[in-house]
Amino acid sequence: MTTNSVTGTKPHTKMTPLWVISLFLSLTEVVSGVAVTQTTGNIQVALVSFVIIFAVLVAGMFFVLLWSRPWTFYPPSEYANVDVQQYVEALRGGPISIVKETKDVKGAVEIVGKPDQLKLLFKVDGGTWARSTKAMNVGRGCVVQMSTKFLTPQGAWNLAEALTYVPDAAIVSEEGGDGYHLVHRDAQTKDGNA
Repeated sequence: MTTNSVTGTKPHTKMTPLWVISLFLSLTEVVSGVAVTQTTGNIQVALVSFVIIFAVLVAGMFFVLLWSRPWTFYPPSEYANVDVQQYVEALRGGPISIVKETKDVKGAVEIVGKPDQLKLLFKVDGGTWARSTKAMNVGRGCVVQMSTKFLTPQGAWNLAEALTYVPDAAIVSEEGGDGYHLVHRDAQTKDGNA
C-alpha cells in the first residue's frame, strides 16, 4: 500500500458496497471449500453443488444490478463534486418533459419580468444531452439563443450557449400549432401574417 509523501501516513480506504460483496463472497466460498474437503459421499456432492451454484447466482445478480442500477455500487463520497441525484436521474433515463413556457415547469418558480418573451423554436432532450433554440422579437429582427448541455462521464453538466441578432427576421407559429420558426419579415407580410 502506498503512503502519503507529505505526512507519511497510509491513505484511509473506505468500505464500499463492492468491498462488502467481495468479502462476503470470499468468506462464503472459503468456508464452503474447507467444508467440502472435510466431507465425503452425498454431503460432499451437495456442498460442491452449493459452492458452484451460489457463486453463479451471486455473479448473475451482480451483473443484473450493474446493468440496471450501476449507481448502487458507489458511496456518495465517490461522486466528488457531482450532484448525485442529477447523476442518478441521468443514468436512469426516465421520462423527460419538454418545458416550452414557464407554466410547464414543475415545482415552485420565482418569476421576475416576462420570462416567456423568448419563444421556443425547437428542443431535443435525451436525458444526458439536450439542445434548444429560442428567439425573441426585438425591433426589426430577432435575438436567437442556442443552448447545448451534456452530462460528462464524470457526472458534471457542460453547458454551451450562443446568442446572435438576426436582422429582418420574425417569429411565426408553426401550421400545426406545435411551435415556432423564423421567417424573413418580407415573407411574413406577403403571407398576411403580420
